[in-house]
Amino acid sequence: MVSHPQTKANLNTNECTSQALASPVVGVARASVCLPVSPFPPVLGDSSVPRRSKGMKRIRKNAWAKEAGGYVDLASYYFSSPDDEELVRSRLNFCMRTWYEERKADLHRYRGVGCGDRERCPVCASYYQSVLANEAVASILAAEDGVEIGEGVELLSFGLKLDTTLPAVVSERLDALLLVDSVGWRGEQDKFFKLNRDLIAWCFGAGGQVGGTGGSQLAGESSPTEPHYHCHNFIFPASRKNGVWRALPRFSSKEDIKALRDTWTEMLNGAYGLELVESDLKLGYLGSRAKLSHYIHYLYRHLLADLWAGWAGVQDGEVVYRYDHGRKEKLLSVDEMARLGVRIQAVPSHFRRIRSFGFLSDGQRGLTMRSLSLEPVEIDEDGKVTSEKWERVSINRFVRFVREGVVLRQVFYDEVEADDGYPIQRERLGSEFTVLDADLDCRPSGVVSGKRKRWQTPGKAEEVSDG
Repeated sequence: MVSHPQTKANLNTNECTSQALASPVVGVARASVCLPVSPFPPVLGDSSVPRRSKGMKRIRKNAWAKEAGGYVDLASYYFSSPDDEELVRSRLNFCMRTWYEERKADLHRYRGVGCGDRERCPVCASYYQSVLANEAVASILAAEDGVEIGEGVELLSFGLKLDTTLPAVVSERLDALLLVDSVGWRGEQDKFFKLNRDLIAWCFGAGGQVGGTGGSQLAGESSPTEPHYHCHNFIFPASRKNGVWRALPRFSSKEDIKALRDTWTEMLNGAYGLELVESDLKLGYLGSRAKLSHYIHYLYRHLLADLWAGWAGVQDGEVVYRYDHGRKEKLLSVDEMARLGVRIQAVPSHFRRIRSFGFLSDGQRGLTMRSLSLEPVEIDEDGKVTSEKWERVSINRFVRFVREGVVLRQVFYDEVEADDGYPIQRERLGSEFTVLDADLDCRPSGVVSGKRKRWQTPGKAEEVSDG
């Protein structure tokens, strides 16, 4: 159980909240009984509502989650230390409260200002992981084009996917180790990654070298608070031996799958001192660019992504959590949320949860890409290869979301004389106005800073959009 009291700074002062504050943790959760379970109930037959992107749905849901007793209050309590609780709450509340009106040539947009918290903020953290995933997809597709066009090798798929899982007893053991020995826990994670690499090399190497990317997760969708260590692996659809590329097969026979699963069982038994008869392993192929993009985004998702996606409010001190595409629902107790909070805070800040291997590893990626006649280019915060910048036109404050867009108020600054005689600027808000979804940029600014490198075919420059 978490013992420090819940801070009451940003809670509403209505009767429901006042009664709820009698208990430090459960009381805050009960304050949200006054809130609707669903943030935006659908309106049947309303054809005027546009089809929104994932990013747009995310920022609209996040505005609802800021209500008293909602995600912001509970996240600042469970996912931060007592000393940082107020700071985290203030930062999460700030997210997307300010919107910049910007222009560049004939383009015009309104873009929200993010809080920059990549660990607890559903908007900023999800966007950051999405940017990394989009850039990975762009580089993978460029490399696949290089193999097919430059090397004349016909690829049979857009890649293979291999999902491996640690037994429950090992997951529990590693979760306990995380709380007392972070160095030892990182060593166990390194071992888990190496087991996956060895399995992939044994299955697909055939004397050559394979490449890909692996991402580890600490819990599953159905129970985001319980330890469930597993790894998602993307395998490049070709191997390389002595500079010669060979396409990997798309299908595997039942005998090959059984041999792969038996080998993984033996590896787990040897690495963790177990006596397993069988193990959990899934192998498949990616038959389209869309499936490749979906899997890479799934591999890159944040440790709290499942919780954010399934968050449906708070009821009697417990989090309402929906999963399996909303078909199932469960309540996450205070103890379960406390366990998740302790786990998230214990993960080392510089732990590498996404790792590339083989000819796509950090040490070999540059050589591999150049051998396929690809070139590195620097891209800016917006994911564009350009030096032209957006010009800020106005600053606006968020008021509320409506079905057709967002309601804002422009900020004006009036110069007045202070008591000491010096001039100061005082903020004044203009009238409300509505910006349609089509004019909104749902990517929070201030989250991805600096220039980054991406590999592409020579002379090709295109934007990486928010997935």
